[in-house]
Amino acid sequence: MELIDYDNLIVQEKLFAIEIVNDDTVKVLELGRRSSKYFVVGYASESIEKKAIKNGIIVDPESVARAISIARQNARPKKIKVRHAIVVLPNSRVFIRVVNFPLGMRKEEIREAIEWKAKDIIAMPLDKVYWDWHRLSENIGKNSESIEVIISAVDKECVDSYVKTLSLLNITPLYFDISANAAARCIFQNSYQNKKAILVRIDKESTTISVFVKGGVRCQTLNTNVVRGGYRNLVDYASAKLGLDLAEAEKAILNEKNLNSAQKQILVKAFNTYFSNLYNDINQVIDYYSKMIFQKGNEKEIDSFDGIYFYGKGASVFGLEEFFSSKSIKIKKTPEIKTEVSPMLPFISRESLSENLVILGLAMRNLCWFKDIRDINLVPWSVKKTFIESSIYKSFISYLKLVFWNIIVMCFILAFVFFIAQSYKVNVQNELKSVQNVAESPANKAIREKITNLNETARNIDLLLRLETNWDKFFDDLYQSKGGEISLKSIYITEDSEAWKTISGDKKSSLSKNKKYLIISGTALTRSSLKNFTEKVEKISYIEDVKMPISNFEKNENIEFTIYSYLDIEKLGGKND
Repeated sequence: MELIDYDNLIVQEKLFAIEIVNDDTVKVLELGRRSSKYFVVGYASESIEKKAIKNGIIVDPESVARAISIARQNARPKKIKVRHAIVVLPNSRVFIRVVNFPLGMRKEEIREAIEWKAKDIIAMPLDKVYWDWHRLSENIGKNSESIEVIISAVDKECVDSYVKTLSLLNITPLYFDISANAAARCIFQNSYQNKKAILVRIDKESTTISVFVKGGVRCQTLNTNVVRGGYRNLVDYASAKLGLDLAEAEKAILNEKNLNSAQKQILVKAFNTYFSNLYNDINQVIDYYSKMIFQKGNEKEIDSFDGIYFYGKGASVFGLEEFFSSKSIKIKKTPEIKTEVSPMLPFISRESLSENLVILGLAMRNLCWFKDIRDINLVPWSVKKTFIESSIYKSFISYLKLVFWNIIVMCFILAFVFFIAQSYKVNVQNELKSVQNVAESPANKAIREKITNLNETARNIDLLLRLETNWDKFFDDLYQSKGGEISLKSIYITEDSEAWKTISGDKKSSLSKNKKYLIISGTALTRSSLKNFTEKVEKISYIEDVKMPISNFEKNENIEFTIYSYLDIEKLGGKND
């Protein structure tokens, strides 16, 4: 079990999409989203050298990396600088299968069972493939008692060739996606997890038919047959019958405006034969999927699909729409994002939208509502591990930077406060010095005495502040001890031994650690109330060696008294500075 959720970690990263088409062209695209609409940050395509890719595997990484680098540099309106990518894998290398588990199984139970199941259904040994699984909603059949799980795999040789190529550019692939999932993402937008449709990708060399149901491709078939796979056979036929070279023939059949009535009449019969075969292939895929979903003997038909969506360059081939419009299945060529296409113009036009659905869907992966959707991701664990370690390191460095700058800011604040305090202190000292200079004259003796008293008071206040003790407790204990017949006039705390000797008459006194001199003065209504107050003061744990002169008891009533003692600061909860 992974301690860090990779899916949650990557959803905040900026991505750009990479799609390799027909093994000879690479497309790159970075999208942004503003005011509820997508916009193109950068888009470009670049040709790849022949034989750089063979059967979906990159055999010349340097050549493909060079093409990707050129496309990133030539992207418009801006160059693509993002270093994290989402890459679509070739359909010829991807395996998809749906398996059923009893309704009510927990995710942990499915996780344990899925590895055993994968060994049985994946044609290659598990150590030769990268594979992933994704739990879907409950089985769509009526009265179903199971849930569906998609298992997808791709051979390691294919993925490793992509990882090696991107590593040459210091690009990290965060997702390896399936083309039909990417196309569905672009087509259905926020209805992605509710739609049910057949997706047909027609490329020059192959045709891929995918069953997409409620958030995932449930099954998929790839046809690379010379006659029925892709539209190359139609190009060859048009070239021979119309007397055009291959490039002109391809351009003509992909835009019927380039064909006149006579040319259309020549092509229509042969083209309809191709479309008829494609229609049969689609029905076979639907039948196969129905058998996967429903048990044998169940006569109920699968719920109707929302329609067939054609995409890829061959989606605009002459006669395709007219042929399928005559069939019972609804044909849809236009994605449900009309209102969001305009900001992409002129980089991705409406006419080229069908052949760019995959690259668009890839680039939308970490935008808007797709952030919270979990899909199949065939990125190797080694790549995931490297990204996680890098993310942790970057987070740690960011944290250290934050701490460093906080310390710098605090130092500036403290320096500023210290500067202000020092300036204030100098000003106060200058003012006091001026006052003292005036007070030193014989005519200002009374003023000098007041200044002396003020200085003494200031020293006492400074002492109290430095002790940082619990004065609330001290005064509460003292005032609870005095009762109603005791009136306190002064409480004097000092560490000045000379002053203590002068006041108390104790010429041998010296302070020990954590203790200060405490002198309490006041008036007692009677002798008994004074005696009672003195005894209570003696019981306070942090007041020690309480002494009171005999002269305090010369009167019976209204007795002026002074009590001498030591205050233990540590016991009171303070510190001796």
